[in-house]
Amino acid sequence: MSYKYISLLFSLLFVAVSFFSCKTKHNILIEKKPILFKPIYVTAKVDNKNNHYLSYFDIETLSWKNLEFDNGDPKTISLYYPTFFINYDPYLIFPGDSIDVDLIDDFQFGIKYTNSIEHQRESEFLKYFLKKWLQFEQNGKIRLTDKGSSISNRTSELSKVHETKMKLLDSLLRSAAFKDSSYSRLVYLFYESELLNNITSTYEASKNILIDEGSFFQKYRELLQRINRITSVDEIHLGLFYSLDKIADALLPKKVNLIQSKSDFEVCFRETIKLFTGVSRDYILTKLMLVIYNKKISINKSYWKQYFKNCKTKLYKKIANEWLKEDELYAAGIKVNGLNAMFSYADSSITSIESVLSKYSGKTIVLDFWASWCIPCIKEIPSEKYLRETYKGKEIVFIKISTDKDFASWRSSILKNLISFEDNFVLLDSRNSKFLRDNKIDRIPNYIIVESSGKIVNLDSLRPSDPRFREVLDSIIAK
Repeated sequence: MSYKYISLLFSLLFVAVSFFSCKTKHNILIEKKPILFKPIYVTAKVDNKNNHYLSYFDIETLSWKNLEFDNGDPKTISLYYPTFFINYDPYLIFPGDSIDVDLIDDFQFGIKYTNSIEHQRESEFLKYFLKKWLQFEQNGKIRLTDKGSSISNRTSELSKVHETKMKLLDSLLRSAAFKDSSYSRLVYLFYESELLNNITSTYEASKNILIDEGSFFQKYRELLQRINRITSVDEIHLGLFYSLDKIADALLPKKVNLIQSKSDFEVCFRETIKLFTGVSRDYILTKLMLVIYNKKISINKSYWKQYFKNCKTKLYKKIANEWLKEDELYAAGIKVNGLNAMFSYADSSITSIESVLSKYSGKTIVLDFWASWCIPCIKEIPSEKYLRETYKGKEIVFIKISTDKDFASWRSSILKNLISFEDNFVLLDSRNSKFLRDNKIDRIPNYIIVESSGKIVNLDSLRPSDPRFREVLDSIIAK
């Protein structure tokens, strides 16, 4: 979660508890517990007698409980990760934090509660929590214990997790207000994910003791049989992709997203064809081809032929065909433009560093070599934007050249950080780039200034956030 959303959560909480007192300050301690998480649904409430308190939904007992105030001061409440605060969308708050709450007169919270709709709200929460839990599991945000927990503790907690989640499901299915058939699919997905997580977590928790690994993989294979009966792409994209990913990561020799080499890809490709069938096979094979495309891993063309032969899902084949065409375009671009070939974000064309420098001949050019995974590079973006604005209208050009191997990450970073599309490129083969080698660019971020005369100045460790960067730039422009 970004700092922006965490700040928003705190702001909402401050306003919510304003209900309770007038311009006084209280402290609610969120106590850290390295044991089974116990999600609690928390909201500010006021009863008919105008008594103010916190009301929360305890998943363990599946009931509403109140956190009352003693003489205006709230009692200490232990909130286990994850904690959901009611609003239009829940936010996470992390254990171990201490929140200072300013209580003010005005209270506007967006959702009103009355005792008459208590049961309905309970059911709505159960459904919403179910959906959110799936999302958090997919993003790896749910943790059972601290790293120091023993194997026996973890195994015990795992059974409690399973029991709690099944209790949640049971309560959801029995709820009188639960009449929305669209959630039946969600319930199934939740159950599938719980089976997978319980198997996976138990296996991982028990790796250091003597166990029968075959029994765990047998359970995976039983799930695999059901997965292989999927006949619709829609079923996968409604949520089964999570179960598919879990099974693939367990049964394939290498986790798909961690494939780094041609050999990794080849062994996973062969095993996918052997293990999976139907739409499930199409999905995993397409994921494998996506990894090859994004990471620009060179493979034998015969694998593309095998992919199109084995994949029967038209949607996947259409998408993969676009990847193949672009890969062929890259290969042709490198052949025509040499080892300094680049792909342009603005118009999807293939060019080269030499061509871009020639285009802006006679101007001062600032070349920024960066990558989406480089944290120092990302930190320099605001300063770069400021420089662009400062020198707008002058005979100076700013060009960003990425060394990313994963083109999807490069594209995503450009959009996420609101980087200008114009003069934004990625090297097609940064490892063998002659320009990088000739100018001793062996780390990033790295900034090169090409003077109007064509002379190249490598600023090395000097960055836009350093005032000296602008001083050097001004002195070069003044020549």
